[in-house]
Amino acid sequence: MAMRLLPRLCLLLCSLVGAARSSSPPALQRLNASAAENPHIPPGVGRALSAPLIGHGGRLVACSGKNLLAFEPNGTFAWIIPLGYNCKQDIGLVAERDKIYLVAEDKVIKVTPQNLHTSAPTSQVFFSHGSPPGRSEEIIGLSTSSSYASLFITIRNRGLFSISLRDGKLQWSAGPVVDRFGYRLGCKGNNISACYFNSSPIVDQCEGTLYISNTEGQLYSMYIHSRQYRWVQDLSSIDKVVTVAPGNNGRLYIVLPRKSTVMGLDVLSGNISWQLNVGPLSNEKILPAVDSNGWISIGSLDGILYSISPDGDIRK
Repeated sequence: MAMRLLPRLCLLLCSLVGAARSSSPPALQRLNASAAENPHIPPGVGRALSAPLIGHGGRLVACSGKNLLAFEPNGTFAWIIPLGYNCKQDIGLVAERDKIYLVAEDKVIKVTPQNLHTSAPTSQVFFSHGSPPGRSEEIIGLSTSSSYASLFITIRNRGLFSISLRDGKLQWSAGPVVDRFGYRLGCKGNNISACYFNSSPIVDQCEGTLYISNTEGQLYSMYIHSRQYRWVQDLSSIDKVVTVAPGNNGRLYIVLPRKSTVMGLDVLSGNISWQLNVGPLSNEKILPAVDSNGWISIGSLDGILYSISPDGDIRK
């Protein structure tokens, strides 16, 4: 029974953490209070939590301050791992096999919970990037692909980087400016230096592709194995803030929260298959859920949960 409730619990916690940026709901206050009252937890851990990740054994894992915490399905604490650096709570944790990767300051930290109660390190710096003086080059996104044993990192004003999970070496890097036969597909504005990738790379395991957007509202599809761009779709005429969710069914779902719009794109061409208005939606970081049949579900501020089929049929 507890395992069946985990996805709902995780969705609830994600909603609570997002809402906490404006006001702390009672459920999150109780969660933070229980953390603060536990004498075994370092001070300050319970003040804020990142969006949770479902880890091994059904545990919910979240970072707070300089610590990574795991909660049992019944809500009790399972373990705490010191990170040594302040984690970025607005960047989601990613898991790969028995490892957890997260962004802390200007670094990517690799955490191995299985090393608890052993002499092996539980956390270590996997990747580090320092910005040149006077230039903002912070890490703003993270994802992994088990099929390609790769970690993908978005760095502001630099680009997208693929790092091998096996040895930590750079596999390839790519920027937002794409020239094909003398025609520019990405960053069409006059000020190219102000155009950069501004989202986490989204992995479509079925298609073997990555999706990432830039500051001008353009969405890129890229082959993972070769860093070659498949297509670039310009959504700037609608809005420049987009959220992406792969359907793993030949569809790519796009949410434009400020316009309360949901789209279905064809993954092969990037063409828009359908477009719907829903909502109003809650914030710019809203992430829809996609089930195994390719239906997308998204909640709105009008109290309605919208469920949309891969063909754009909508149910409330």
